Amino acid sequence: MSRAIALLAVFCLIPSAAAPAWGAGFARNSDYIVFADDQSLADAVIAQASKYRKEIALRWLGEELPPAVGRTVINVTISSDEDRGLTLPADGPGRQLHNIWLTTSRERATGSTLAHELTHAVLATRYPRDLPVFANEAIANLQDDAERSAIRHRTISWFARTNNWPPLREVFEAESISSVDSASYAVASSVAEYLCTLSSEPKFLQFAIDGKRIGWDQALRTHYKLESVEQLQRQWQEWVLRSSASTTALSKNTAAQAR
Repeated sequence: MSRAIALLAVFCLIPSAAAPAWGAGFARNSDYIVFADDQSLADAVIAQASKYRKEIALRWLGEELPPAVGRTVINVTISSDEDRGLTLPADGPGRQLHNIWLTTSRERATGSTLAHELTHAVLATRYPRDLPVFANEAIANLQDDAERSAIRHRTISWFARTNNWPPLREVFEAESISSVDSASYAVASSVAEYLCTLSSEPKFLQFAIDGKRIGWDQALRTHYKLESVEQLQRQWQEWVLRSSASTTALSKNTAAQAR
């Protein structure tokens, strides 16, 4: 983090500076400042970041963010064996820019890992400190690639198969989710997917904001005409079971046709 702050300080003092001597890739526009391992990567990251910013905002907010609102510094380190991202939103004293750190492959640095972290930045720009943790992570998780999504789906399938369902109320009310708590990430993503089948993505976002503000039961009544978290729990579990049954049947049919 100290390196990123130092780079940012240099950038702010000398706006027309070229890439820092120890980092070959540098790109900037009205919304992003990118530091990367090489120039072609920096250019690719900033192009994709601008694309994702528009897509994410339209999908979840219903409109684009104004230019230069929610400016973000993106620091990219290429790794062949890691896939990590971290977003520090500009929601505290003295923070004027969002900061994102990516340690991942070139493909994911311009793809799913970048999109995941940019989702956090877009949401923090529009709703600083307003989103509950489960919703913030759930929405970002929906940007993940097939490999990560499959891991979460296997977790949900295990809950369905063993009838060991986590209580949704605990997930909704959690103040933090550990990076190793894959079960909570899976539940948050699955519930978000289900609620988005009942209405729009912006409706889910407003439900999450209202749930934190007025309580989850009231927010469910307001946005989904559900009486309580417990009713949602039952309906979500039934939806998961139906989805699992459909997937199993499809797999069996595919296998039979292949023989």
